[in-house]
Amino acid sequence: MKFKISFIGTIIFLVIIGMLLFKSYVDQKEIIKMHEDALDEIAVDTISRRFKVSYEILEMGLTQVIANPSISKAFAERDRNALAELVLEPFEKMKEAGISQFHFHLPDNTSFFRVHAPNKFGDDLTELRNMVRTINEDKDHNSIVGLEEGVHDVALRYIAPVYYEGTYVGSVELGFELGQRILNIFRNANGGEWYLYSIYDDRQKLIHSTHVQDLYPMEFTEEIIQKLKNGEIIEEYEEPYLMQMIPVDDYSGKYDFYLKRVFDNSGLIGIQKDHTRNNLIFALLVAMIGSFVLWIATKYLLGPLYELEKKIRKFEAGKLNETIDMDCDSEIGYLAYTMENMRKSIIQREEKLKELSFHDPLTGAHNRHYMKHLFKVFDLDNSHPISVIIADLDNLKKINDIRGHAAGDEYLISSTKIMKSVLRQTDNLCRVGGDEFAIILPKTDEKNAREILHRINEKVKVHNRDKSGLEPSISISLGLATCTSHCDSLENVFDLADKRMYADKNKRKGKSASGEGVLAWEF
Repeated sequence: MKFKISFIGTIIFLVIIGMLLFKSYVDQKEIIKMHEDALDEIAVDTISRRFKVSYEILEMGLTQVIANPSISKAFAERDRNALAELVLEPFEKMKEAGISQFHFHLPDNTSFFRVHAPNKFGDDLTELRNMVRTINEDKDHNSIVGLEEGVHDVALRYIAPVYYEGTYVGSVELGFELGQRILNIFRNANGGEWYLYSIYDDRQKLIHSTHVQDLYPMEFTEEIIQKLKNGEIIEEYEEPYLMQMIPVDDYSGKYDFYLKRVFDNSGLIGIQKDHTRNNLIFALLVAMIGSFVLWIATKYLLGPLYELEKKIRKFEAGKLNETIDMDCDSEIGYLAYTMENMRKSIIQREEKLKELSFHDPLTGAHNRHYMKHLFKVFDLDNSHPISVIIADLDNLKKINDIRGHAAGDEYLISSTKIMKSVLRQTDNLCRVGGDEFAIILPKTDEKNAREILHRINEKVKVHNRDKSGLEPSISISLGLATCTSHCDSLENVFDLADKRMYADKNKRKGKSASGEGVLAWEF
């Protein structure tokens, strides 16, 4: 009888533990999948935001060029030397912001002056540069913005007409090369290795990359080509790599390029494997202890054993929120104590995995995936009014470029501490991009939200005063929007706050500009 009870009990223990381990494994896989989906979404959003900011910088630069009558006059008179004196020095400051191309074109599509290559001019661009031909052929000479491949590169370009005394005299162009620099920005913001490909008929061509070789080569089939040409994002997963092919349209709306991101998810997978291995070892130990306890319990603890059996069956069903506690000092009590430790261990490990999927590891703030989760919760419950503050760190890119990414990380951490220091326990700080944060303020009207925004600005001033000369000054552009009980959704409130943040950023940039006809790129 003792043997039978012990044998049956051991089998039961193994089955229960196996089911628990399987459920834990499935839950871990689901959390990893959520984490991967969040990374995919953030990557696509980063590209969109980066392109948007780049075009805004190009537009601001062209506006200053066109507004300078001396530049327009020199161009109209075809005085290349005078034009060089006016634009070469401002172009050096443009290059600090990443602008790599500055080009004047004549109405007949001839290159008049390449500021980035002053000694190369006079070549016919008719067959090489469709954007130049298009603005010249357009009777209204409307500005053109978008992605276009040139002779040597692919760039985000902005071309605007130049008029002198009411006459169209040609066009001027600024451009960001979509090359190593921008790909490194994407890698630093989202992780993984990035590749820029162009699509020609049924072939693809690698233009730039952050790695010497493609970590996830794929057969370029007709189906893949068609999906990319239609603007569809392609995602594949083969452990440990997560791959995205994100089509990018050019100025005419055609998808002739795509960005490929290959992310090595070994870190999170390693945690999951360690978790499974530790659970297995722990389960085997529990099974051994359980067999011994059952052998002794056949004489003395059949009654308590029955009670323990009921609790274990709940454990078997995956109800990990119920404590396993037996008011018994015998071996059954010890077994219950051991099972309780295992329950706590499983819960703690699952919480750790959840923490990884909802938090930004650098700053400790919540991530964009968690913000989406909050939006769904707050859209359903009665937490109105809800205010949203969008915060964008103004100087991060320059700090990364000049001081290195370690200094950039310290800048992010310091800025996060400042924002956290003024928030309440019920508020939520989320990092939604490389240098952008969202602050969710439940049950907060616009007046109280503005007070929080004011405290952030004051904290920044105090920090910059105390750390003057020791580390870079912090500058944060802020935008605020409030959702009352009548608003459509928090997504709309987020978008409004984002627009107001950009208005604040442009206002700050406007204050830093000086000198008529001179391009200012001060931070």
